[in-house]
Amino acid sequence: MPILENNKLYAIRPRHANENNRNSVLAVRNASLDRNQDLCLYRWTGGDEQRWYAIDKGNETYKFIAKHSGQCMEVYTRNNDTGAIIVQYPEQDNDTAQLMKLEPAGGIYYYIRPQNSRLYVSVKDQSLDDGAAVNQWSLTSVTNQVFEFVKV
Repeated sequence: MPILENNKLYAIRPRHANENNRNSVLAVRNASLDRNQDLCLYRWTGGDEQRWYAIDKGNETYKFIAKHSGQCMEVYTRNNDTGAIIVQYPEQDNDTAQLMKLEPAGGIYYYIRPQNSRLYVSVKDQSLDDGAAVNQWSLTSVTNQVFEFVKV
């Protein structure tokens, strides 16, 4: 059974925001339509730049497509390095930088692991600030790397 319902919209909320009573989610910065626009943490406003279609690719792997732009969540330039930012980019068939494996992190939470790098999506420096960067990092098991998917 898939973790998320195929082609349904989700807000992606980091656990550290929940634990600090912040209703913050992953968003495309400034609701930009530009390719390679970075993702950030931002308080929930209900905007389409905060809503992600989950496209089931099998084996607990998904593509996440921003509702406002139709572009996929991706590791910038398919970078394998720790600290590489997460961006939106037009969908590419079989692009492993756009394939995100969900790994259980306890209860309703999951790690998001880009398949090109084997690192984990993280909110940089455990920040709770609006506009905080989203990057990939080695697994630390800190709650800025753990996400809840809320159907919206």
